[in-house]
Amino acid sequence: EILCRYAFRQSYRHLGFQEFALRISELCGNLPLGLRVMGSSLYGKEENEWEELMRKLETILDHRDIEQVLRVGYESLQENEQTLFLHIA
Repeated sequence: EILCRYAFRQSYRHLGFQEFALRISELCGNLPLGLRVMGSSLYGKEENEWEELMRKLETILDHRDIEQVLRVGYESLQENEQTLFLHIA
């Protein structure tokens, strides 16, 4: 639900994205911060971009490493968004 709230701006999964949402949530260890970061980075993205992010997460995560989840989210941001993120952090 957290992932969907940030990815779709709604609390339910869109058709075609259900499996991706469940798998990405699992890869993030269902941790709220990771789900928010991933959801925000997926907002407005096409299905193929969701699939690409999911594959990337599957290759780098040990299923509980929040730092890696945040890194993937950070790397998917635009350059100006990365600057803002670093300023806020």
